[in-house]
Amino acid sequence: MDISKREEAVAYLVQRAMYPMWSKAGTWFRDADGGRVEEPQGMAIVQVLDLVSSGACNAVRKEVQLRVNAERTYVSIKDWAIDERPREQLAKRGADTMSNARLLAILFRTGSHGKSAEELGRDVFNRFGGWGQLDQASVEDLCDVRGVGLAKAVELKAAIEIGKRLQQGPASTMKRVTSAEDAIDYVCDRFTPQLRDAGKEFFYVVLLDIRNKVIKDAEVSRGSISASVVDPADIVREACIHHASRVVLVHNHPSGECDPSKEDIDTTNKITQALKYVGVRVLDHIIVGRARQDYFSFARAGMV
Repeated sequence: MDISKREEAVAYLVQRAMYPMWSKAGTWFRDADGGRVEEPQGMAIVQVLDLVSSGACNAVRKEVQLRVNAERTYVSIKDWAIDERPREQLAKRGADTMSNARLLAILFRTGSHGKSAEELGRDVFNRFGGWGQLDQASVEDLCDVRGVGLAKAVELKAAIEIGKRLQQGPASTMKRVTSAEDAIDYVCDRFTPQLRDAGKEFFYVVLLDIRNKVIKDAEVSRGSISASVVDPADIVREACIHHASRVVLVHNHPSGECDPSKEDIDTTNKITQALKYVGVRVLDHIIVGRARQDYFSFARAGMV
């Protein structure tokens, strides 16, 4: 866009709800949430509007704010009927009745750029396509959405992490894992929700005590699974430190395919042999997919 006239420059700022700021280093721009904006048209706007002083920036900032406020057509959530407000709806009807956009609205609390918190929540959810994708998005990715600043982004990431930790649950409350079927149930319940949308491979070891109760789930590595990444010595160390008698190996394939690769088989064999030297048995190695019923069990296939 070629900005050569004053009205074009002001309209550009209003459309994006951007405000010129002055500092000793020169003119810069912030968004409605107070975040600094790297604006490619910034130099042209500074020249056209002659933003070379604090006073000039203040005057344009007030003009932009007045026009942004005048163009707002949405009704703020605080002006909605009480029963339709997200927080009141959750309190009265329960969290399970809430749409995804309304749950996000409760987290965000406020909207931005002429949108209510619910509209902003809908924008964010549609932009990424689902909770799994939001989990994988970085804070920087979230902040790329217009209206989402650092505060909203980190609150969303914290809420998702709380949900993941709740899903995992404390190991001490889990049932005993005495067979391949028990291992499959435990792993699919515990790891599939966490790993189904992961964009990289994670390798875990589930440590069991002499009574076959879960001691701990330990992350061994993240990245590409191979003998060079998954060091059997790390698993032996975890087993010895926590006095494990058996272990279950777990990893995911980002592709969603659960069939083991040659590297998966080689890695399993190396870990199994290493653990034999310290008297620890590999009960199973389970590759999880994108749904609970998608998995591959080495034990069920007779491979451990």
